Amino acid sequence: MKYKNLILVVLSTLVFSGIFSFNYLVDLDSVYFYKEAYFDLTNKINIWGSYDTPFGGLHLILWLYPVTYLAGFVGNLLNLDWNILVRLFFYLPGIFLSIYSAQKLAKSLGYKNNGQFLMGLIYVFNTYFILLIDGGQLGVMLAYSILPLAVEAITNFKFFKTLSFLSLIAIFDPRFLMLSLTLGLLLSKFEFSKIFKLVLTLTFVMLINFYWIYPIIKLVTIEAPTFISNLKLVTLKDSLLLYQPHWPFNEFGKTIEPNVLFLVFPILLILSNLIKPSKVKVYLSILFLSFAFLAKGESRPFGEIYSYVINNFPFASVFRDSTKFFPLLILAFSLVVAKYYDGIKNKLLIYLIPVSLIIPLVPGLIFGTNNNLKGESEINNFLELKNIVKDNNFSRTIYIPHKPQLAYQTENNQAVDGRVLAGYLPFAVDNYGSEDRFNFMQRDHYLNFFRSLGIKNLVYLSSKKPEIATLENTVPEKYYIDKMAVVVGSPIGAQKLVPEYGVIFIEDGKTDLGRLLQISNEKLFFILNNKSLDDLIIAGLKNKFIDPSLLAENSWGKYLKDDYLTWKYQLLIRDVDTKEINFDSGIILSTQENEVVKVRHDFEGGKKYKIFIRGLAGKNSRGISIDDKQLKIPDGNIFRWFSQDIVFGQDTEGFVLKNNGGFNVIGNILIIEEDEYQQYYKKVRNELDNYKIYNSDSKLPVSKINSEPKNGWLILNQSYHKSWRLGESHPFPINSITNGFEVNESNINSKIYFKDQEILDTAVNISLVSVLTLFMSYLGHAVSRKSHKNSV
Repeated sequence: MKYKNLILVVLSTLVFSGIFSFNYLVDLDSVYFYKEAYFDLTNKINIWGSYDTPFGGLHLILWLYPVTYLAGFVGNLLNLDWNILVRLFFYLPGIFLSIYSAQKLAKSLGYKNNGQFLMGLIYVFNTYFILLIDGGQLGVMLAYSILPLAVEAITNFKFFKTLSFLSLIAIFDPRFLMLSLTLGLLLSKFEFSKIFKLVLTLTFVMLINFYWIYPIIKLVTIEAPTFISNLKLVTLKDSLLLYQPHWPFNEFGKTIEPNVLFLVFPILLILSNLIKPSKVKVYLSILFLSFAFLAKGESRPFGEIYSYVINNFPFASVFRDSTKFFPLLILAFSLVVAKYYDGIKNKLLIYLIPVSLIIPLVPGLIFGTNNNLKGESEINNFLELKNIVKDNNFSRTIYIPHKPQLAYQTENNQAVDGRVLAGYLPFAVDNYGSEDRFNFMQRDHYLNFFRSLGIKNLVYLSSKKPEIATLENTVPEKYYIDKMAVVVGSPIGAQKLVPEYGVIFIEDGKTDLGRLLQISNEKLFFILNNKSLDDLIIAGLKNKFIDPSLLAENSWGKYLKDDYLTWKYQLLIRDVDTKEINFDSGIILSTQENEVVKVRHDFEGGKKYKIFIRGLAGKNSRGISIDDKQLKIPDGNIFRWFSQDIVFGQDTEGFVLKNNGGFNVIGNILIIEEDEYQQYYKKVRNELDNYKIYNSDSKLPVSKINSEPKNGWLILNQSYHKSWRLGESHPFPINSITNGFEVNESNINSKIYFKDQEILDTAVNISLVSVLTLFMSYLGHAVSRKSHKNSV
């Protein structure tokens, strides 16, 4: 067995040669931490971080924290480069643990030396695992490597051993916990007592992993998107051939048909069942076919079943990427073929079968893999950049067109991906579509927005050498101003206020006008940017708005709120060049006469209602009608509110909007009783009389940034989130990106904190107590066993 394992080691060195080189492993999902970032890795576990989002955000991929903490600790202690640490803690364990764990599972199931050898070979040398390594999917790689050990622990149940492996696999990738339970139970004989013990074990696994489970339960309110499953990248043919369709180039969305050499896998599976058939082989083959159907996802046949489960069952969306079932597929296949291989006596076949399983991979390994396995990343240019962008003070560096993995980044010196930044509102309004994401840089004012976001350095990546530009007068992470400007209308034009002011865009849908009107008029003023006072007043009713794109009975074209750049482009190609925003709602548009949309609403008969439509139109528009009442929308590129008074009869369920002809767009709908609206209007109109209201071309007040606490506004240059606090004060969205707090006597000396951190702190404490309790129990159990042995 030793010489066979030596063969696997030699093969691993050849196949994963990029891992055994001195190249930097930073392609695709692989990460790189500079030594200055080790402090962030070993710091207190935080629920807010900047490594995944441009200006910080909820960091809910917390399960890998113990591993990254340990890597950072060792790196600090021994002054090791991350390129060494990532090999020691991820790549090398991933490769060699995969061999060991597959063989361990085979041995526990009674397989002999030959079968164990083949299990190790198949489990490591397959397109799925090789692309994991090539793509740098570190957590998935480690979870894959110990999956067979977790399965073995379940089949041969021992409490502490099973608890250890299940807890560990949940830390690496929680989805693999479900995979190990699935296969472990399918390979186990049913025993009620064992099921009870396993449930008890899983309870403790959840308590150990509570530090990431509880924050996700509390803070994730919507299911993950299922668009990946809809791509149908994996076919049934792929899974039956054990073929990962991105092989060998590993480019997302680009699939390649498997070559004929991969037929060796189903041929071997069939031969394994035909020669010396057994119930075990048949059962394992049925499992293989079942996993093949799961691994193909929504592809035919019966893909609609997978789609239904993904979209309707709790937590099922974590398997929206159906390739996560490949590990079970590979294990089931290897168990069948290794069983057959164990019984072979013919020496020629003993050599031929392993070779035949490796040959299909050879063309791809020679000509295809071009990421971490190629490992040609150039770091020298980025080391030079690091020396420029590294700063003792808070700063951000934007990388255009995208942030590379070698970009220098710490929580204090943050790196911003230009592609992501281009989607934020102040920049997106200047773009015309999703293709040219940097059109906003043709305007003069974008640098002012950069300064207001603490972006100090601009790095332009080219094929030769990165170029860098440095901005002066960028703001710090925290600063104070006297007054806040509230803009009604497009963000375009607000650039004259930045960086002297933070700006609130009332039409971004994030701000409650009622809260603003509780602030002193000495700290707040309004700017009507091609809008009227009525636009501002109606904005206060945003919680009553109806998003037309969500209406079910609709023959108009609809674009959801996340399709902002898409619908802007659709308007542009119809000669409507708008810079408008739309209360974080979608739109509907129509170019065909008589297209209708039905708006359902519970009306009280006999009462007078006002129906407000926020819309714009093309030059050929003949307007719309509300239940045959004509409503003309003047052409232009600015959203306007138009109203219609209607008295509905008894049991009216709604009304119909119809396109009378031409191009018409509806952004929002508001339905309100006439009396309620008049009372609201008078109240807000009276309150607004206390504030200064300017037009966009007026001469505006001037205020300077202060670094010391001042009675006015505090701006926190982190992504806007409702959980940020200044004392007990809640934030307002500044530039629709960051946070602004009104500063007054009650909070001027208060600390800034993220309230949801309390959720994580509670969860961490429960995990620590659970680990300590189990550790003490294990020690007590070990001492008791030793005492019992000695007494005997």
